[in-house]
Amino acid sequence: FNIAAGRNSIGRGEENKIVLGRDKKISRTKHALLTYEPKKRNFYLQPGDGSGLTYLNDEYIEESQKIHARDIIEMGDSKFMFIPLCDESFSWEDYIEKE
Repeated sequence: FNIAAGRNSIGRGEENKIVLGRDKKISRTKHALLTYEPKKRNFYLQPGDGSGLTYLNDEYIEESQKIHARDIIEMGDSKFMFIPLCDESFSWEDYIEKE
């Protein structure tokens, strides 16, 4: 999934930035939020407004948690391994020409 700088809502509905439409146990809107903070190039996961639960590495999360490469995110019947294409040491913005 493409993750933009800032907050990325995750849910079944098309209004989310990350759409998981096939898993009926995932809330329609804002099941969770995945945030990319570009100044320090960190990623965070937090539960959203939906009624479903969010887990990080088999632990239920109630507040924002910093996530790292190869962490496991679970929502509904879905499970994902987080593989970032940028981190503290690399950002694609470093290679994009600025005008």
